[in-house]
Amino acid sequence: MSALAQRLPDPSPHSSPIHQITLWWDQNGKLTFPDMPQTLNVGDSVHFSSPQGTVKIVFLSPFGDPTITLTENNVSKLMKGGIYHFQCALNGNPPADEGGLIDIVPHK
Repeated sequence: MSALAQRLPDPSPHSSPIHQITLWWDQNGKLTFPDMPQTLNVGDSVHFSSPQGTVKIVFLSPFGDPTITLTENNVSKLMKGGIYHFQCALNGNPPADEGGLIDIVPHK
């Protein structure tokens, strides 16, 4: 398993925060993440979803290779600080340039 995220089946109510990150198609056909926090903390968890369909998030290595894939079924605990690039798809339609960054602090 990647050091970036640990998949959690059912987070405890006493665990660290779970950040709900929602993907939306905007009126121009671009994917947006209006509730993406500017930074997240090591130990926080994330859950990607969309009311507009099924979600697939693929985190990339520094060389552009996929390292870990998340779906709307995953809640994942962030284990390693840094800035990570990801690609995303909604309903299996990933335009090549759709994606973003997730900044996990502290950086080490």
